[in-house]
Amino acid sequence: MADLLKCGTFPAFLPYVFRRLLHYGFLARPWFKNVAKSLRKEPKWSLRDWSDIDGAGALAETFVACHLLKAIEAMRKLHSL
Repeated sequence: MADLLKCGTFPAFLPYVFRRLLHYGFLARPWFKNVAKSLRKEPKWSLRDWSDIDGAGALAETFVACHLLKAIEAMRKLHSL
């Protein structure tokens, strides 16, 4: 709850709500070797549950993003042991 009090603006508060309280989705931040490029590109919001998504392209993109997130979380868990 201390994190909640540190958030000064609504955009700073929104990731806290979705990440800590709802677990409905996640932000995929762009990665480039060039920092200027990564700052220009907006982070992409992806849902953890792809059952409500219409369209084959959006469904495939969300499916891949969720499995990449699972792989990253597994690697972080293995390295923290």
